[in-house]
Amino acid sequence: MAQLSVTTPYVPLQQVTADNLNGHVTNAKLQPGAIHEQIVLGRTPVSSDELMIWDSALSVLRRTTLNDVLITGIPIITDSVTTPLIVPKANLDIIVNASNGANQTSKTFSSADGLNVTINSVAHALSVGSIVVVTASDTNYSGEFQVLTAATDSFTYKLPATVTVNAGSCSYYRKGAIRTKDIVLDGNEYISGNLEVVGNARTQGTARFDGSTTLNGNTNITGSFQINGTAGYVLTEVVQVNIPYATATAINSFNTVFTLGSIIKPADEIWEVSVNSEATVCTNDANGAFGLMSTSTITPIVFNYSPRFHYSNVANTAVNDSYNCSFVIPLGTVFGTVSVPESFRIVVRATSTAASWSIGTKPTSAVAGGGVAGNWNQITIKKFKTA
Repeated sequence: MAQLSVTTPYVPLQQVTADNLNGHVTNAKLQPGAIHEQIVLGRTPVSSDELMIWDSALSVLRRTTLNDVLITGIPIITDSVTTPLIVPKANLDIIVNASNGANQTSKTFSSADGLNVTINSVAHALSVGSIVVVTASDTNYSGEFQVLTAATDSFTYKLPATVTVNAGSCSYYRKGAIRTKDIVLDGNEYISGNLEVVGNARTQGTARFDGSTTLNGNTNITGSFQINGTAGYVLTEVVQVNIPYATATAINSFNTVFTLGSIIKPADEIWEVSVNSEATVCTNDANGAFGLMSTSTITPIVFNYSPRFHYSNVANTAVNDSYNCSFVIPLGTVFGTVSVPESFRIVVRATSTAASWSIGTKPTSAVAGGGVAGNWNQITIKKFKTA
């Protein structure tokens, strides 16, 4: 079958003219058979196979190779990369691999602090964020690193820990990487190698990490945070307030000696509250206790008391001993609201007519019979929350 067509075919006895002959050449066109009637070799195309293309810049036909076409970097302009744009073979995945760069030998490295390293390499073409695999004469400087800064003829990287300051020879190659500025995944993403995110990463669905995960920046979890399928709670805030020095003398009733006000405990938090304080006894055969109550005027809540303590001492001699009480306000329990905030109050009870009990930060003048003034009396609130 003809593989060329002409605009003016000859008929029998027709005179041959120069125009007709020229027209056979200038107006000839390739027919489909010029391609699909060629021999089928059954061979997979390779990068050295040749093509003929129209060079729009030079307005000429020219020869090129398949490799030249594939590495031009001409973008595929589309709003989606789906079939039939990319079609995987049956039962196979689409695998995207980035080739490593050529090994660059006979280079030098140096470090002034044993942490930040400079490699001198003329016209290296690396950029900030590129991954390099370095083999140095001092193995402490070898490994896989991210380029920290890049100049025309040098670049730097940072070691994970400080080592002995050194300089020497090295080689390196750029590790192949697939880099993108913004990517949104609506489905699942499976990564069997390393994943490095220089900017922000946001996961709205489920994220599963089977290997090690290192987070160097801020991590904000707005979804469910679980450990082995169970909701996990993290310590989000610690509030510590010093208890001022105070003395209670009333018998068999609790005296409020300190109030911590404006407390709102939401339902989605767990609070661990503890009071550590020193009780000072100035009597013979006295006993007492201290505890933590809410300040609600409607229904005061008694959270916990320290164990009852007892002293038998010489009159007017101070005895100092530390006690604590603690409790947990569980998940789902609301303590105080915006309109009616709650407070904690420290209460002390003496159980002897001759007793006076003191707790809190003791000034030197209040330390009778020896002891040291100090600030080891605190109420501590640890707040835990899940995402």
